[in-house]
Amino acid sequence: MAEENKVQETQPNTEQVQEVKLNFRIPARLPSVIAQHLVVQPNEDGVLLSFYEVIPPLIKEETPTEEDIKKIKDIGLIAECVSKVFVPGSRYEAFVRAMSSVLPKETEKENE
Repeated sequence: MAEENKVQETQPNTEQVQEVKLNFRIPARLPSVIAQHLVVQPNEDGVLLSFYEVIPPLIKEETPTEEDIKKIKDIGLIAECVSKVFVPGSRYEAFVRAMSSVLPKETEKENE
């Protein structure tokens, strides 16, 4: 993992590449949010990832009626964007590898 805490940076007006250590900092005021859905939008410079939280409907009764269920199906649910992240094309492959490395082994077998 130590290797992933470093980034190669090209110096201005030169082709020289330097490896620089990254010191990750997470501000205390940064909230964690739930995101059940993800939209991936590639372009020529990288990939825009938009994360969405599904807002459950307000239902007056403990058990929804058939009418409630029909209304929800007709209207749909709100999915609110809780975060947008742009990953540059040069870092996208490493990003996908990092995400894939945390998949359970069963999921990896299913995707083969």
